Amino acid sequence: MSACAHDESTPHHHVDVAASVAASTRRSFTFAALALGTAAALLLAAALLDPRGWVGALAAAAGWAVATAAASVTLVVAARHGTGRALVASAVVGALATVAAAWWLAAGGIHPVWATAGWAGAAGLTQLGQSVAWDRTLRAPGPAGEYARDQAVHAAPERLPERLARWVVPAVAFGTWVWALGALPVAVVVIAPGAVLLQLVLARRGLSAARTR
Repeated sequence: MSACAHDESTPHHHVDVAASVAASTRRSFTFAALALGTAAALLLAAALLDPRGWVGALAAAAGWAVATAAASVTLVVAARHGTGRALVASAVVGALATVAAAWWLAAGGIHPVWATAGWAGAAGLTQLGQSVAWDRTLRAPGPAGEYARDQAVHAAPERLPERLARWVVPAVAFGTWVWALGALPVAVVVIAPGAVLLQLVLARRGLSAARTR
């Protein structure tokens, strides 16, 4: 560490930036490891229940990609009307795209556990990518790196159970929706608004935690 620039006669606190950055990176990769480990366990469970249903996992992963892309594009397009409106629009579009994907898998007879596993796997791989990107940003020179390091030092870290819940809950909900829509398609009238509400809650939590990886 460099020498302190403060007057030693004035009470103040020393901050170990390197330790804070390392802790932020460690938290992010720990979460990614848990996400991928959970997805692997779900894939194993699905394989035991339906050994030939692995195509369902790929279909669920594709559904996740489509729903995420739809939400992301909506967020960018709607940003000109304000962050709050853009967040709401993105959540609504993402939720409806998710329900549409669940309906598609249910119509194809995909096992709900394979659907959950595929959704979880896609989200877990994305989390790993985000962790790698966060680590690179923390190490980067220039304003972007300085800003990220400042966030690592000063932002309150989100607790691991909360972060894991923001990832696990949507995957389990997706599998549940696939099961419900397969058993009773008219359930979409309840599932669709429920999905929008869930997405809004998760989006707000994700926004508040975006700087505390």
